[in-house]
Amino acid sequence: MKYPYIGVFIPFKGECNLVLDCIYSITESYVTGFNYFIVCYDDGSTDQELDYLWRSLKQNFPQDIMIVKNNNVEYTQAVHNITNYCKRDTNIDYLLLLNSDTKLHKGAFYSLVRRMTNNPSIAAVGGKIIKMGTPIIQHTGTRLENGKIVDPYCELHTDADEANQVERRLWVNGCATLYNLRILRKENLNFSLEFKPAYFEEADLMTELNMRGYSVLYEPRAVIEHKLNATMNKDRGRYEIAFWKNWDVYKSKWEGKKTAS
Repeated sequence: MKYPYIGVFIPFKGECNLVLDCIYSITESYVTGFNYFIVCYDDGSTDQELDYLWRSLKQNFPQDIMIVKNNNVEYTQAVHNITNYCKRDTNIDYLLLLNSDTKLHKGAFYSLVRRMTNNPSIAAVGGKIIKMGTPIIQHTGTRLENGKIVDPYCELHTDADEANQVERRLWVNGCATLYNLRILRKENLNFSLEFKPAYFEEADLMTELNMRGYSVLYEPRAVIEHKLNATMNKDRGRYEIAFWKNWDVYKSKWEGKKTAS
């Protein structure tokens, strides 16, 4: 039987110590049953930062880890480009997109992949996102309740019983999501560039997948730490404006439409 082949892509701009922590967590989280490769997808880091990252990767990791150097195009364009690349390479079964400020707990990678392979109609799987260095849930994805978008289980302890069931989601947190490339190829889907420079591009894509009858799932066994605003703080005012603008774009696009979630 062919093992799934996963492309793990980490978009980043500087903050290379976070990237290294993320990669270390990936290698520690891996169990067995699939093959993967890791790409650090640069978005305008300095030559000095890239040199430091390259040397650190060579010194600390036995496997080859690629760094793709780019000019600054910002997050939405970066993940759009990554997805296009992975869709073209039909050897890659799934795409795991990880923010550089995330760390996977032991077995999280395996849990995401195992859940994805349970059913060919699963389009995306996300984990239980907890606040970095704490046992407190930051996000488990959103769902619809009485026509409103809600974020269940935020601020609960990671061991809370109600947060430990696999559930359908409207979207899961885009900081760490596994995507089914077969479905993205079949439906000719990608992250919409109308959400440039960043925010809600993943919500838009997963809502579209729900509308087309595919499943977006929350997998609580995949526990992933997230350092909130670790990169946004460099230009907080600008990104806050982008966040609320794109929230309005998302709402105006999808409000009133029925999804399968």
